[in-house]
Amino acid sequence: MSINSLDYQTRRKGIFLPHIQINYRTSKNVNANLTYNTHNEYPTLFQLSPATTITDSLMTQTGNPNLRSTIIHRLSASLSFKNRLTIKSIYEYAPHSISEIITPPFFKTFENIKTHQYMAFVIYDQPIGKHFSLAHTFGYLYNRATLN
Repeated sequence: MSINSLDYQTRRKGIFLPHIQINYRTSKNVNANLTYNTHNEYPTLFQLSPATTITDSLMTQTGNPNLRSTIIHRLSASLSFKNRLTIKSIYEYAPHSISEIITPPFFKTFENIKTHQYMAFVIYDQPIGKHFSLAHTFGYLYNRATLN
């Protein structure tokens, strides 16, 4: 296939990617934060390439030229107490996230999938002397993905 035989289309599209952050200091020792932001994820040339590659004696890989970019939406909320203890929760949604798919017999490609991600963290920051601190983080992560 030559470059001249490819059908090129010129598309121009504006994308609105908001970032909103609200901070509220409820008292001298308690801070609350609510953030909503978005960002783009684009497929790489490697993921788009229709060429088949033999990666080893069993696995072959082909890109997917039909992959779409996606906008990732993230909503997070946090509470901080005395700048030492922080409780944070995050929800992230991507309607066309790019994922590696392996199908039998050992064929790897890429597909757009819908993802939901839930995260919760408790962070404790302990000062050690005047110049150092030790942070402890405990987290929970849950992912859910479905093919589009």
